[in-house]
Amino acid sequence: MMRRAAPSSALRLARRMLVAWASCVAVVAFGLAFPDALLAQQDEQEDAVKPVTRYTLRITPKERARIESEGRHVGETATASARVLQRRLETLRLAVGDISISDAGEITLDLSGADHNARLSDALVHKGRLEFRLVETGAADNTEILPVAGDLPPASVQTKVLMTGDAIRDAVPVVEPEWNGHVIVIRFDAEGQKEFGRISAANVGKQLAIVLDGTIMSMPIIQEPVLGGTVQISGNFTQEEANRLAISLASGALPADLEIVSQMVVR
Repeated sequence: MMRRAAPSSALRLARRMLVAWASCVAVVAFGLAFPDALLAQQDEQEDAVKPVTRYTLRITPKERARIESEGRHVGETATASARVLQRRLETLRLAVGDISISDAGEITLDLSGADHNARLSDALVHKGRLEFRLVETGAADNTEILPVAGDLPPASVQTKVLMTGDAIRDAVPVVEPEWNGHVIVIRFDAEGQKEFGRISAANVGKQLAIVLDGTIMSMPIIQEPVLGGTVQISGNFTQEEANRLAISLASGALPADLEIVSQMVVR
């Protein structure tokens, strides 16, 4: 019986190199044919090694009492709040995992690779409610005193809200070259552009208060109808403050005040 000679070391090395080359070709071909799948696989591998932080939030007791007194459902408000939070966190380029809402209205969400910092915590609870009201200079009914940003004296504004930020299409922080400060430029959607144009046309010469979360950020005088659908909010912001507010405004206002109950690393 004849026996086959064992392959030489050089031949075995050549075979290994051929197999390795074929594997590389297959990976490259797969990446060219299915680039999204390859990127998704890479993202999954990266996410697998990142820590996952679980945050639990709830509607504040005071806000909860107000919601119930108005006959609204706490669970529905929590669900709407969770949608806003998801948009904000995605804007911050954070990987949002599972989001769940308990029967008690608590929101639990998992974030991959999130650091425990004040900026993230603020993004989770910052309400981001924008209102446009008229400033009231004389004595009148249906007015209230609100604080003004920048350590300025409080001002009286009408309680009637002419418009909110619900019609905002996007909000962008920019540098104001005249005084090298940061401002936020917001743009309304088509309906918001029409509404703001109507409001500004009806109140030429009056002072308009731009109110964010109960604080007057600026009080410009309406010189002429604003028909372009773009409004600038100034408030002596730092770059970080402008970025944070722009994200809050673009993602929409939280329908209720939230507070963080707990945060822990779960993986």
